[in-house]
Amino acid sequence: MENNIITKIQRQPYINIFSCLLIILAAFIIYGQTLGFGLIDYDDPAYISSNPHFLEGFTYSNFVWSVTYFLNSNWAPLTIWSYIADASIYGNWFGGYHLTNIILHSVNGILLFFIAFKLSNKHSLSLILAILFIVHPQHVESVAWLSQRKDLLSTLFMFLSLLWYIFYKAKKARHYYLLSIGAFIFGLMAKVIIAPLPIVLILVDYVFFSSEKENRNYKYLIENVIEIMPYFILALIFGGINYYAQFSTGALGYSAAMPADIIISNIPLAYWFYPIKTLAPYNLIPFYPYPKETPLLLAILAFMSLVVVTVLLYIFRDKYKYLFFGWFCYLIVSTPMSGIFQTGGHAYADRYSYLANIGLLIIVIALFSKSRKYFSDKTIKIFVIFGILTLTYLAHAQASLWRDTYTLFFHTLEVSEDNMVAQLGIAKVLDLNNRTSESEKYYIQAMKSHPHTSRVYVSAARHYQYNHKPEVGVQLLRSALKLNIWRKGVIYRELAQFYVFQEDYENAIKYSTDAIETGDNLANAYYVRGNAFRMKNNYKEAFSDLQMSISINRQLTVAYIEMGDALSDVGQEQEAIYFYLEALKQNPNHESLEKRVSHLIEKLGREP
Repeated sequence: MENNIITKIQRQPYINIFSCLLIILAAFIIYGQTLGFGLIDYDDPAYISSNPHFLEGFTYSNFVWSVTYFLNSNWAPLTIWSYIADASIYGNWFGGYHLTNIILHSVNGILLFFIAFKLSNKHSLSLILAILFIVHPQHVESVAWLSQRKDLLSTLFMFLSLLWYIFYKAKKARHYYLLSIGAFIFGLMAKVIIAPLPIVLILVDYVFFSSEKENRNYKYLIENVIEIMPYFILALIFGGINYYAQFSTGALGYSAAMPADIIISNIPLAYWFYPIKTLAPYNLIPFYPYPKETPLLLAILAFMSLVVVTVLLYIFRDKYKYLFFGWFCYLIVSTPMSGIFQTGGHAYADRYSYLANIGLLIIVIALFSKSRKYFSDKTIKIFVIFGILTLTYLAHAQASLWRDTYTLFFHTLEVSEDNMVAQLGIAKVLDLNNRTSESEKYYIQAMKSHPHTSRVYVSAARHYQYNHKPEVGVQLLRSALKLNIWRKGVIYRELAQFYVFQEDYENAIKYSTDAIETGDNLANAYYVRGNAFRMKNNYKEAFSDLQMSISINRQLTVAYIEMGDALSDVGQEQEAIYFYLEALKQNPNHESLEKRVSHLIEKLGREP
């Protein structure tokens, strides 16, 4: 029966075209609404709206910047190129950025369909897998959140790499092998999360391309590992680059501030979190905080059950091939996101499931396939259709929460009432809308629920600084220094900035120097110290610090303005104009700066 279907598909390619259109339709049903959405004030500004390089288009300087700059603690030049392309095409219409995400998600679903069909020769099951991938609510975060473009791009190139590797194994054509390696490189340039691909390739070869005799032949296995070795080398190189990006920008400070016993005990729970959410995708939020404590017994039970399931599926791998393949795919792909490599303050993240739960979906489909022995085809079809429609409804509702920052974080607090990220997110939105009395309640709430987290005090301090209560801000920052070591350089820099506002330049220089010595957020620290030196009329030190700030971060607009002001102070107005113009390139809507430049140009034009 299945062979007849395969023959029919090969003779009638429009069946595949119809399948692809169905996948695209499913994506637009859920995510078409995002065309009317904007940005979320949670990483989106750092990636998109606050980044002037995107407006300049594809230039040589932008290319150099994209491959040398760590954008939001990530090295992801391919993702940067995609944003530049969006800016060139759509301008300030962020719905266009969302459209790109929908297209990428649709293409990923189509590629998954062809990969599954190529490996299994089961058209209907491959199509169901692809549609489940498209409509699963856990994937909303990766599609509706523009900052997660890197998930979509890295997955696309990982799928291409896997597909070309399958062609290589099937046809023994060397060019497919080179195409596969090339696609893997591009995927790593989008997000290093696909680094486990070489182990997945070994698993694919073991399950689908080698005989039982070959699997027991160590010589064959060694040859296969050697064949995959270039992938391993690339994964290590790009992994090292991204580790350096995380380390040098202070992102690893989150894990340093987290108790080790909490992180370790949470790892086996993380492996079970994603299967549970795959089967019951409700109460999904953008930030899952670490539990304040994890019962040791629960962690041990989670670990033991993980071992038992893994061992049993390995023992019965021949009888339950797809269950074995799906489970081991899940384990391999989810390992970097399990908490073993901790780079953030979250315990879990729905975006991590974008790749990880494909293996889990394979298990679900394999179990349904086995159920044909006990249920009629009609009953199974009804159940599958009902399941897909239910997931589509849930995903559509989940995507609607990403329409704006307030809606998203208000929902988050309904699900997780002590969620620090949501509390601070709502407070910031209220501050931006001049609802300061309301925002203060959320800052106080965050400090009460997280009294030992310095990040909360830093955010609250900024609130008080901009609401003319600098003494409260300084007190909060001093309290933050006594807590944990999260981004100590940021705390010192904030203190220095406070003292600049209070015209206490000696303390501003002292604390900005402390910030520089931590090596964290250096561009801002040098800028603050340069500002303080200028206020003390110490222009030699001011020029040195401001030039250092600009060399570290060429998109720090305030440093260009401060350098222009310093040059103007000492009568070097022609040089000041250059730095003002550079600042205007980054912020063309800065009206007061534009007037200042016009005035200087007019003044210089009048002078003999």
